[in-house]
Amino acid sequence: MINKQISVLVNDIDQEKPNALANLHGYIQKTIAKSFCTNCNKITDPKTYKNQIDADEYYISGLCDECQVIFFKEDE
Repeated sequence: MINKQISVLVNDIDQEKPNALANLHGYIQKTIAKSFCTNCNKITDPKTYKNQIDADEYYISGLCDECQVIFFKEDE
């Protein structure tokens, strides 16, 4: 399930609202600074991730390792 706030922010980008991308980026940076996942709001620590790529992705998207699977899974 996708966090409602992310859905709203992405929808704003799709609708080409002013500052929409900056608003999404700001939301991601705030949640990372607080050590939360941008999607599930779970406290997260990328230092504990088994895969360095997942840890690096956290600092880009703010998604915990569990939510990354949801967002980036490949279609079967």
